[in-house]
Order: sequence, then C-alpha cells, then structure tokens
Amino acid sequence: MDSNKIGKFIYTLRKEKNLSQYQLAEMIPISRQAVSKWERGVTIPDSSTLLRLSEIFDVTINELLNGKRLQENSIENLESTTLEIIDQHNIKKKKDKRIIVILGTIIFILIFSFLLYYFITSYSSIKVYKVGGTNEEIDLYDGLFIVTKEKAYLKLGKIKNRTDEIIKINVILKKKNKEILVYQDLDIDEIIIIYNGYNECVSSENIKYFLNNSFLEIVKKNMETERIKLIFKRDFVNNNFLYNTKKNIDKDNNTYINNESNEINVIDAINIIKENGIYENDSYIFTYKNTKYIYFDNIELLRIITEDNNTMDLFVKKKQYICSSSAKSNSQECIKYTKKYIKKTKWNLISSTKNQ
Repeated sequence: MDSNKIGKFIYTLRKEKNLSQYQLAEMIPISRQAVSKWERGVTIPDSSTLLRLSEIFDVTINELLNGKRLQENSIENLESTTLEIIDQHNIKKKKDKRIIVILGTIIFILIFSFLLYYFITSYSSIKVYKVGGTNEEIDLYDGLFIVTKEKAYLKLGKIKNRTDEIIKINVILKKKNKEILVYQDLDIDEIIIIYNGYNECVSSENIKYFLNNSFLEIVKKNMETERIKLIFKRDFVNNNFLYNTKKNIDKDNNTYINNESNEINVIDAINIIKENGIYENDSYIFTYKNTKYIYFDNIELLRIITEDNNTMDLFVKKKQYICSSSAKSNSQECIKYTKKYIKKTKWNLISSTKNQ
C-alpha cells in the first residue's frame, strides 16, 4: 500500500470536485492539516475517514487504497490490496505484542530486584530478646533487648532486691581478660541505645558475644556490689516469609534434667509449679516439705531452695542449661548437683500433687 500514491489520488479527486483542503476537511470533518498530510503521503486516512471519502468522491475504499480507479473486473488488484492491509495489520499486531512483552519483562525484573533487595536487607534484621537474671539476693525481670542492623536498644526492666537499696547500676561486657563498661546510671528503667561499633565491642558482628558475656553490676547503699549474669531469651525474629499466628511447638520441650531417669522432666515440673503455686511478681512459688520451688515465667528460670538453704538456679535454654548454685562453683557442677538433688528427692512436686 503506497501512501504517496493514495495521497496523489485524494488530491486528484479533490480537484475534480473543485474543493479546497479547508472545504474537504469541513465535509469529513477533520483538520486541514490532516488533509495536507494525506496528499503529501505522510499519513493514510483511518477506516472511518476512508468511508466518508468514498461517499464524497463516489469511489470505493479499494480504489482509495490502490490510489487509482479500478475496472469492475479488477479482482486481482482488489484481493492484493485486501491482503496487503491484512499483512500490515498482522505486522503491527506482532510489533505491539513484542513491545508489551518487553515492557512486562522490564517491570517484572524491576519488581523482582526490589523484592530481592528488600529480602536481603530486611531478613532477620530485627531480633527481640527478653532479659532477666538472678542471684541469691536480687532478681532482674521484664527486661527487653531489641537488635536491628543499625542500633541495639536495651531496657533492663525491674529489680527485686531483698536486701539493701540500690544506688547505681553498671552494664559490663567481659571481653577476653578485660571488662568494658557499656552503661552506667542511677536509673535501671532507662533505655540504653547501643550503637554499632561502640568501643568495638557491641557491633552488629559481635552481638552474639554481647549476649553471652554481659553482666549487670549493682552498687548497694552500703557500697557493696552484686553481679548478675544477664540472660537473653530470644522472643522474636523477622525471618518468616508469611506471618503465622500459630506458635510452633518446641521440639526440645521434653528435654530431661536427669538423663538417667525419665521420671524427671523440666516441663512437667514447671507445669506443676504453675498449676499449684502462688503467682507473685512474675513468678510462681510452690513449697513442699521445707523445699521451695520458684519458676520465673518471663525468663524461664527454675529456682530450687533446699531445706539446708542451698539455692540452685537452672535457666532452661534450647539444648543447654545455665545453672548457678550457692553450693557449687561452676555451671557444670551446679547442673550435676541439681540432678542428684532432684533424683534423691524423687521429685517431691509430682508426689505432692498426686496426694492433693
């Protein structure tokens, strides 16, 4: 289909009708500039305009598209023109489809790149820990530690002191043979902001070290000091693709304190204390035969105070125990001592609840 030939034919037809470009444009109606473009072969009239031109000039659409008058028996020319129009339409349709596919691919790549970047930068970027700790005289509870890629926020929570008044607190990090003062204040309820790279000891790369080697030092009114190892229990991390309101069952819940006897189960003991004990200050207290069992719910710590006033603190963490005792010097000895004591008493909690 020759646009120049069509344009010249329209020009010839217009002259035969003694019409100016303005007059022809008003009859369609269309702008004079559009008529000028047809006659110069720049553009071709659309389908509705071709119909109007065929009425004005008393020619067929096929004659307009061929750029000349056709004989009635010019079937080959007619078919050729029709096929040419179909071919051009198909070519344009394929071109448009190709453009849509390319644009769709570009949009998909951009969206995928953004999601990938967001996933890399945000996955496991926020961790929340519950903070607590305890010794013979002081209990720390309701603490919170929030770790992001840029900052870490520590709120120590509340202190239950059974002796002298507290006048100052220090947060200390043990690093090799050194002790680094991370924070010092008179108010335990302040929020401590720990910047990455602070003293090169609590950067994002060393957060795990901070979780395992930090202590709370408490200065009392009589100027004596007490130290509590800070215990961090992870409560939340944003590492799920989909939010799930259902809590996952901990496979380690059935870990036994005493591997020699299946009668002694940490979870069973804790459940008995919670069901039969008195709830006070975020802890469950249960007493039986001069032995006191205390479970601190917020930090998952089980305390046993024996009839001879020995205190055993057993913090239950996934696949490990952290234990301290007034009778034993280190954690391993404390765990063994706790196991022997529970085995010796045949777990009085179970027998006592059966008799109630």
